[in-house]
Amino acid sequence: MTDQEKKETRRKRYAERAHQRLYEKILNDELFSISDVAKIFNKKTSTIRRWEAQGIIPKVKKYAKNEEYSEDELHTRRKYTKEELLEVITNVLDNDWTYNTLDRENLENIQNYLRLQISISNTTRSREAPAYYER
Repeated sequence: MTDQEKKETRRKRYAERAHQRLYEKILNDELFSISDVAKIFNKKTSTIRRWEAQGIIPKVKKYAKNEEYSEDELHTRRKYTKEELLEVITNVLDNDWTYNTLDRENLENIQNYLRLQISISNTTRSREAPAYYER
């Protein structure tokens, strides 16, 4: 195996692990940082911030990284929920200019998985027994 083939193999394994971590975060209902979102699009975080400033994607709520600093703007970070991430991906895919620069198939797979997980979590919540039934 040549050095080029080894590099390509390592790159593919890294990409597979990154996708696996992404799907695990979605499944575990975790929040996504701006760097997570940038990795999904294979872009820099500055690109995500620029898209946000240009109105291409919605501005995300800032969530405190530590309960102690929840009121302090200096100690908050952009964190995306599953629903917000789905909205971001949908908005970007709806733009024609992104056609050649993104892996649309991969993004559509992530989009479909997010929709599925959101619908499952909504169904689970609606089927839970009201509090007055608990003893």
